[in-house]
Amino acid sequence: MLQKYFRLKELKFHWHVTCALIISVLSFIAGCHEKNIEPKSNSNSTLYLGTYQKPEPFIYPMITGGITQPLMDVLFNRLFLLTTDGRLLPELAEKWEILDSGKKFVIHLRRNVQFHDGVALTSRDVIFTLNWLRNPQLSNRSGNYAEIESMIAPDDFTLEITLTKPNVNFLWMALGDARIYPAHLFSSPPASREIEQFGKHPVGTGSYQFSRWEEDNTIVFSANPNYFEGAPLIQTIVVRPYSGKLHLFNAFVRGDVDFLERLDSADYETIRKDALFQSVKELASGGYALMFNFKNPVFNDVRVRRAVSMGLRRNEMIELLEQGNGKPVKDADVYEPEKALALIRSAGYKSLSLKLIVEGSSAQHMRLAKIIRNQLVEIGINVEIQPVKGLDFTVRQLRGGTDWGAILFIFQTTVDLYHFKYYLRLNSVANIGGYENKKLDYIFEKLETQEDQKSRRELFDSFNDVLEKDIPVCFLYSFYNFTLASKRLNGFNDDFTQYVNASSFHDFRSFQKTNEGG
Repeated sequence: MLQKYFRLKELKFHWHVTCALIISVLSFIAGCHEKNIEPKSNSNSTLYLGTYQKPEPFIYPMITGGITQPLMDVLFNRLFLLTTDGRLLPELAEKWEILDSGKKFVIHLRRNVQFHDGVALTSRDVIFTLNWLRNPQLSNRSGNYAEIESMIAPDDFTLEITLTKPNVNFLWMALGDARIYPAHLFSSPPASREIEQFGKHPVGTGSYQFSRWEEDNTIVFSANPNYFEGAPLIQTIVVRPYSGKLHLFNAFVRGDVDFLERLDSADYETIRKDALFQSVKELASGGYALMFNFKNPVFNDVRVRRAVSMGLRRNEMIELLEQGNGKPVKDADVYEPEKALALIRSAGYKSLSLKLIVEGSSAQHMRLAKIIRNQLVEIGINVEIQPVKGLDFTVRQLRGGTDWGAILFIFQTTVDLYHFKYYLRLNSVANIGGYENKKLDYIFEKLETQEDQKSRRELFDSFNDVLEKDIPVCFLYSFYNFTLASKRLNGFNDDFTQYVNASSFHDFRSFQKTNEGG
């Protein structure tokens, strides 16, 4: 049902975006960013950011999230950026070619890029970075690069990558994910002491360069005067730590923090009409869903899975959790409790139990789990909530178990169905529910090599049919992401969140700050 589920205008990654992307990258692509930012002033202003999470060292392959993840795009660049409408824009790569139906990639780098220490970027740096990322002992993203067969550099600004098999999605999924590191600062492979030192004093090619890390975890960045797209307008970024979300929010309201993202719906509703602030509200490219356990005989029955889906009031979830800021995933089952009860009885049950695995450290996930429990009890399904710590790691321990029924997780819609391949493909290590569907595996395989737009559309339609018939995943709703900024910041608008594979921090270089102290 992806065509049906994700054809909403606001959800960026449905099948026609995929086709547009494939068409654009399977031909010779060249160009430059549409936004070449020219400094308009020599402003010495400072941009104040805030965080309630302790920053991690700036080592991308091992970062788990938090404030460090978006700050990486201040310090480093990728080869290119993927826009929310499916276009690839050059960043460190100037142009590229895809050959042999996606088995070989030729990347041509910009020639005017320097690392913060003045050393020129070359293809050697890209090869070093990709070798680091594909090393499972050094990277938690090594699986994304496992298909690399060889990499060679014909010259300092050309890179040729050959895969073990064609994969037209490799360009954006793996190459577009990598921030490029300076090879000249490391051994190959990098030693642990080098990694530790670099994480505390990072050197990249980004629009801002690292200045210092203070004892209270305040981090200071300064504008890169040699940035290849022009020096940023704001000279300094200061990232201040706060003891919690409430303190950070209050600091923003006071004017001590200029920019706030990943805001809760309640806080957004409180402040969005205030004349002192400006905001962007954007529907996320994904949302909440339940993934069923096919090793559990109860939930191996499609009638029970359908009953769960029909027994949920998605609009009520959105009102209670998001203050109305969300959308039910399009064409998900509507609330029909009588039909749900009939399906449960036809499966041979008067009532049944569902053990629901939930990330316990997330207050939002726990609240949603409790709403699901309250709703399903009305159709005779008793939900036992089992909180776990570190869902991505804990769930793998559940693989093959039969006592749990479903996992609450956040899905993402991507141009190659990556999240669904991760959880639903038969041989995937993350297919903890034991789902088996040869037709689905065939679709995943064909999407990696299929170049023809019509054929890809047919494959997505087939994928949708499988989801609708088999219900391996019960979709709930998509939520909104909220970003707030002080009115003192110029350059903050709806284009601010246009990139998929880079955080919104990426375009801080386009900001100007006015009315200092006002």
